[in-house]
Amino acid sequence: MTRSEVAIEARGLVKFYRHFPVLRGVDLSVRRGACCALFGANGAGKTTLVRILSTLLRPTEGRFAIAGIDGTEDREAVREKLFLIAHGHHFYDDLTPLENLKFHAGLRGVSLPADAVNEALAWVGLEPFADFKIRQFSTGMKKRLAFTQARLFGPEVLLLDEPYTALDEKGVRLVNGFIKEYTAGGGTVFMATHNRHFALEVATETMLLKNGVLQPIDVDPDRWHEIL
Repeated sequence: MTRSEVAIEARGLVKFYRHFPVLRGVDLSVRRGACCALFGANGAGKTTLVRILSTLLRPTEGRFAIAGIDGTEDREAVREKLFLIAHGHHFYDDLTPLENLKFHAGLRGVSLPADAVNEALAWVGLEPFADFKIRQFSTGMKKRLAFTQARLFGPEVLLLDEPYTALDEKGVRLVNGFIKEYTAGGGTVFMATHNRHFALEVATETMLLKNGVLQPIDVDPDRWHEIL
């Protein structure tokens, strides 16, 4: 791949927690328009890697780039290129989904037309709850709202940490439909997940994080239980 074709690149990423090495020299290259699914056991370092790529955590050693921008040197510029959906949420409980979307759009310098917001809320089935406070939302509803943000903001790179958690079957279909639509339009997805069945519906690349080292998975998915 040429450099212009690479959306996410990492070289020699190392991360220690105290004296314990979670990442031991991770090399990664994800092309634009790909959906890369990262698998690994609990504690393998999947969330650590996602947090580093999102600039929320600094690596002990190594470098990475998002959309060609050095993530260790220009974190603010990198944040403009990506959107992270993780375990928690960053919504204000006393605001409605509409108010939250407008607030976060303002932080990103994005103008959201009212019809686009209403259409996005309808897309995830939240339009009837547009005037509810976020504190009244279930965890799955908050996850759907997070994907509404991703759809409205249109980042170049979407980072996902356990994207299927708390979603019902319809929610999973919405998320995977969005991922297919997003990558078809040139967006890039990097997801850390335990759910290989849902992830394999959309993944174009699969990786395994084991003993702090990243490697492609090139065995039959029916035999993954032997290595995960």
